[in-house]
Amino acid sequence: MSLEDLRVLLVTDGSADPERIVAVASAARAGGVRAVQVREPALSGADLLRLVSTLRDLFPPGGGTLLVNDRLDVARAAGADGVHLGFRSVRPEEARRLLPGAVVGASVHDPAEARRAEDGGADYVVFGPVFATPSKAGRLEPRGIAALSEAARNSRAPVIAIGGVDASNGRECARAGAFGVACIRALFDARDPASEARALLDAAGGRRP
Repeated sequence: MSLEDLRVLLVTDGSADPERIVAVASAARAGGVRAVQVREPALSGADLLRLVSTLRDLFPPGGGTLLVNDRLDVARAAGADGVHLGFRSVRPEEARRLLPGAVVGASVHDPAEARRAEDGGADYVVFGPVFATPSKAGRLEPRGIAALSEAARNSRAPVIAIGGVDASNGRECARAGAFGVACIRALFDARDPASEARALLDAAGGRRP
């Protein structure tokens, strides 16, 4: 994996709709996105493995980064680059022991969590929600740019901003110190995901195709 892949991270929308997910991922890839995080808890293990294997073709080894939420078994079976761990997942050090050589990322919600994940062996952390987002409404308040900046200043690992991030505010995240941005709705709800991907890469400071 190249760290540059994480300038824009496409996170799947939890729709359990493989056809839609592959279509959006393909368009985002055409727009320059090189990393995808598969977060589909409603899919069975077999269906998740099929989806991840299909996405492996879009984001091949050495030509992209493919991450699977929580399911270390699926990540191994599909030949994914690594796993992304949620708040209730196994710890980064445990994932690294079970998947030697894999990329390990972790979701965090405040600067202290970011530092603990990093100390536990996370290669990168996804920090948020930075802005208001429907997926976290009533559960997590927006952390804001100041908290993102604090996390970025105090982390050795790359910090990826998530939560209401799109092309209009991605540059603000980059100025706050975020290495990249992670997006769900910005790409899944876009009328033209490829164009939105290019705009996100411009905002986050990534390379366009």
